[in-house]
Order: sequence, then structure tokens, then C-alpha cells
Amino acid sequence: MGIKPALFWFSVVGMLAVVWKLLDLPSETEMVAIVSSWLTIYGLYVVLVGSFIESLLFIGIYFPGSIVIFLSVALAPDIKTAIVTVLSVSLGMFFGYVTNYLLGKYGWYKLFLKLGMKNGIERAQSKMQTNAIRYVFYTYWNPGLAAFTSTAAGILKVSYKRFLALTVSAVLFWNIFWGVLVYSLGESALVLLDFTVVLKIAAVWIVFELGMLLWKRVKQMNT
Repeated sequence: MGIKPALFWFSVVGMLAVVWKLLDLPSETEMVAIVSSWLTIYGLYVVLVGSFIESLLFIGIYFPGSIVIFLSVALAPDIKTAIVTVLSVSLGMFFGYVTNYLLGKYGWYKLFLKLGMKNGIERAQSKMQTNAIRYVFYTYWNPGLAAFTSTAAGILKVSYKRFLALTVSAVLFWNIFWGVLVYSLGESALVLLDFTVVLKIAAVWIVFELGMLLWKRVKQMNT
């Protein structure tokens, strides 16, 4: 997937860990209780709204929507509820990415350039021009990365029908993948909410990508 997405994910998780600590936000156990109460009171509306906000450019980076989404699937009492939850998440993300597409297509994204989004958007534009299909599927595994991709699609004025087809396919693919994984693990999957664990996974990913880059360089030198 590349070293840049790995570094992006590591920096985002690291930033969230620092903010969580500084603001003394709820612990993992407290978050489980809070999200459980939200699901009891508001049902899947909280999942739909949370996934929509999580998918928005810039805003999603600072909104803990992934935790809400993650817990809603992990705490699902049965397979039917899990499936409906994953579909609700997919719907919310779909509308979020369409919003980003419109931001890009009609120039509203320029408001975010002053907030430090320029490099991410320009990089996404370059990748989209090279291979849109591959880049969409490579980035839609994470809402933060997908926000840049969907915005770039609008800036490049990718046809609306093509964008919708790619977005629906990628959203369903990744949400089904994560949904099956999280539901299969059940409450034991909650360990993945630990920022330390996630940072370690991201660090391993970075080391792997650096190893691949080094291997390619050595291979090129020997040819």
C-alpha cells in the first residue's frame, strides 16, 4: 500500500492518543458503556451519523467515529444485527464520500487547504490520475485516506457514475472485510481500540514498507 499511508495512519493514531490523554477522555471500558447506551437509546442512527462524520474530509480526522463503528459491530448480539450495522456504516460512509466528491468538484475543498490539507489532496490527485481503480481500493480501507481520495476524484472531475460505482464497490468490500473480522473476534477485538496496540501495528507496517523499499533499491542496483 505504500509508506505514506502507513506514516499517515501512524501520525493520526499518535495524535489521537495524545489528544485522548490530554483531554482525559473515557477509557476503553467507559467507551464500551457509553456506546452501548447510545445504541440502546438511538439504535443505528448513531452508527449512521457517526460513520458519515468519520468519512468527511478534515472533520473525520478529529472525530472518534471509528470507535463508535468498531464497537457497534463488536457488541452486536447476533449475526443479523451485525449485518444491518455494517450496512448502516456503509450507507453513512457512502454519503460522506459523495459529500467529499462534491467538495472537490465544486471547489469548496479550497477551504481546507489553509488547514493543512494541501499535501494530502495533491498526493491523492496524483495517485488518482495514475490508476483510479487501484488507488480507490487501496485507500478505502481507512476513512481518513478515503476522504482524500473521494475529494481528489471530485477535483479531477471523475465521472459521477464511475465514482459511485468505485465507491460502492470499495465501501462494501472493506466494510464486509472489517465487519466479518470484528464480529468473529467479538469482544476480544476490543483490544484493537488500545492506542498502544494500534501504534505497534502501524510501526510494523512502516518497517515492512521500508524493508520493501530497500529490497527494491538493492534489486535495481544489482540489475
